[in-house]
Amino acid sequence: MNPRMVKAWVTISALALGMACGGSFNEGDVREKGANQGSRKYQNEMGVAYQDPPQKNVQPNYPLALVWYEAAATPTNHVIQSGDTLVEILSRYRVRDERFKEANPNLDLGKFSGGKLEPGTELVIPGLPDAMYNAGALLEQRYADLKRTEKEALAEAAIWYLKGAKAEHRESQFMYGYALETGRGVELNLREAGSFHELAARRGLAEAQQRLAMLHFNGFGELDKKDTSKAYEWASIAKKTYQQDLVSAVESKKEGLLQAIDSCETVATSCAKSLSAGERGRVDRIIQAFQPQR
Repeated sequence: MNPRMVKAWVTISALALGMACGGSFNEGDVREKGANQGSRKYQNEMGVAYQDPPQKNVQPNYPLALVWYEAAATPTNHVIQSGDTLVEILSRYRVRDERFKEANPNLDLGKFSGGKLEPGTELVIPGLPDAMYNAGALLEQRYADLKRTEKEALAEAAIWYLKGAKAEHRESQFMYGYALETGRGVELNLREAGSFHELAARRGLAEAQQRLAMLHFNGFGELDKKDTSKAYEWASIAKKTYQQDLVSAVESKKEGLLQAIDSCETVATSCAKSLSAGERGRVDRIIQAFQPQR
C-alpha cells in the first residue's frame, strides 16, 4: 500500500472513530503529528494512549486504539525522493536499523554515496513488533468493545501474535505458543506450542520458561514421553529469571512472582529426584551457563 494512502486512511479512520466513540483528537500532540507522518513508534504510542488514556477524565477508545496498533504493525512502502537519506528515513518512521535491513535484504546501501538513496527506489517500512503484540492483546481483552465475538477476536489475535513472533518479539512468541497450547484461536498443537515457548524462553521470558518446563514435565500430553531432565532445566532457569524480576518489581507484582518461584521450585525439586548424580550435574552446568539471547 502506498504510504500516502496509509497516512490518509489512518487519519480519516482516527477522525471518524474519534467522533463516533468520543475519543480525543489533539492535532497539537507531537505523537499525533509523528503518527500521521508514518512513525511506527508514535502510531503505537497513540494506540496505548487511546487504550489507557493518561487523563483520568478521558474514557478509553478501544476501536481507535486498534486502528493505531494496526497502522503501526502493518508494513508499508516508501518511494525514495531526491535527497532522501537512510538516516532521515529511519528517523521519520522510527524504525530500527536492523529491522529495516531485514525488510530490505536486496538493498545495496554501499552503492549509494554519502548515504544518499537513488530516487524511485522502493523501500519496505516494516511493521513494529510491539504493535503486533498490542493489537493481539487488545483483541483478546476487549473483543466485545471491538464488536467481535470471542472466537473471532481470538483468531484475529493469534494472527497478530504470529506476526510478532516471526519478528522475534518474545512476548508475541509466548502468546502464540500459549494459543497453540490451549487452542485459543488456533488448532491445539502442544509440540508446536513448545517450539514457540522455547523461542521466548531463550530470550529470557520467565513465563515461557515455566510453560516449557511444564510441557516437558507432562510429556507434551503423553506422560510416557515425560522428560524430567528438560523439565528440571527449564523450571530451574524460570526460577532464576523470576528471582531476577523480583528485584525490580513493583509491590503489586511481588506476590505473583513469589508464587511463580515456589511453583518452579516444586517442579524442579520433583524432577531432580529422578535424575542421576551425573545427569543432574550436567543439567546444572547448563542452568548455570544460561544467558538470554538478545
